Amino acid sequence: MTKKTNANKKITIKDVAKSAGVSIGTVSHVFNNYPDISLKTRARVKEIADQLHYFPSIVARSLTYKNQKTIALILNDMNIDRKVSISTDVISGVFRFCKETNAQFVFYATTLQGQREKSYDQFCEERNITGAVVQGLRTTDPYYHQMEKTDFPTVLIDMDNKNKQVGAISIDNQEAARQVTDFLITRGHRKIVFVNGNSNTYVSQRRLAGFKLALRQNSLPFDANFVITADFNEEIAYQKTKEFLAVHPDASAFFASSDLMALGILKAIRDLGKNVPEDISVFGFDNIALGEYLTPSLCSVEQDMGSIAYQAAALLNKLISRQEVKNKFLISNFELIIRDSVN
Repeated sequence: MTKKTNANKKITIKDVAKSAGVSIGTVSHVFNNYPDISLKTRARVKEIADQLHYFPSIVARSLTYKNQKTIALILNDMNIDRKVSISTDVISGVFRFCKETNAQFVFYATTLQGQREKSYDQFCEERNITGAVVQGLRTTDPYYHQMEKTDFPTVLIDMDNKNKQVGAISIDNQEAARQVTDFLITRGHRKIVFVNGNSNTYVSQRRLAGFKLALRQNSLPFDANFVITADFNEEIAYQKTKEFLAVHPDASAFFASSDLMALGILKAIRDLGKNVPEDISVFGFDNIALGEYLTPSLCSVEQDMGSIAYQAAALLNKLISRQEVKNKFLISNFELIIRDSVN
């Protein structure tokens, strides 16, 4: 029977040693897999640690950095796999803030399997992270739902959250998608195909909502058959565009929820012997650098992910320092970039 501890107290190696009736050195040897500890003692220490929710640090921090903040950027595998500069911009933004404020910067990628093995709080505790900026979780990811209960200093990028202790920043994705769709409609398009990313991501859900809203505001019917899901992948977008046009050759415009998917759409249209924008118009999202140099140049939505990431880190710093923050959900600016891919 172990002694109950204060729920608000951070459990230390000393607490584990005291409850297990062993020395601090013994606990340290157990978690560092020293061979001089008996199986019985090893099992006892780990049992006590589990009961107390103690997570040993796996990052050795020198005394030099004892009082230095460590800000982590945590991205999921979906963001890492995307072949565009968005993840690089996010990394750059958080790193720039850390450099300016003399905070340590660490970067982690998380997978679904990893999230199942360790909770979000445990993941952060083990790495001695002071606070984290998190981007790109799916609504089905374990960490996404754990964000609703965590009190660990956290700021989310492009995610919704009801936890008042957690900050968040994003553009108004619904409004951006509404404006793009409305623009296409004003150009005379009625058969507009919306190519969504991943239906289990917050941004995809909001952009689809914006697409539907624009149709409704213009008294146009919503046809679910004109929505394609391509998982932010240009190869999937390419294949699904070819399949779609084989069944619906009357489509006049494609609105892609990312520029990466727009690249696949453009190639599919060309391979079918059609021209952009004379036969079919294409509008993207993200305004990647390549878009300006395509022929025709790609219409897109500009969102400054570097700036968004920097603002996320700045908000996180306030949460870490326990400063009073009146608004923990920030809305960043966006801009429609009109080029040559829409007729």
